[in-house]
Amino acid sequence: MKHVEYWIADDGTQFDDEIDCKRYELKQRLSQTTLQVINSETGIAYEGQSIITQKTYNECEAVIVKDDKALSDMKAIQDFTGFYYEIDSIGKWRYDDDECKWIKEVVA
Repeated sequence: MKHVEYWIADDGTQFDDEIDCKRYELKQRLSQTTLQVINSETGIAYEGQSIITQKTYNECEAVIVKDDKALSDMKAIQDFTGFYYEIDSIGKWRYDDDECKWIKEVVA
């Protein structure tokens, strides 16, 4: 007899590995997000599934959290990656190299 364990995503897609299943569900979720990540070198705003790539995070200068869904998506990314940032509310956030943390921009 053989014991088989697998994971099923919310849409019914089956996986042999739990992490692959969670990654797939996060990518599906992010395909509908309004969350944006701004690249520090090019100024390009990334959104959707491309925002969870390592390169995007390494070159990230700002994060724009437009609404409650984007904030929820940011929290889902943090839970998946294990990296937690100070980003905890709607707004535009910039990374401050001197303080080594995310700072919310104040809109005048």
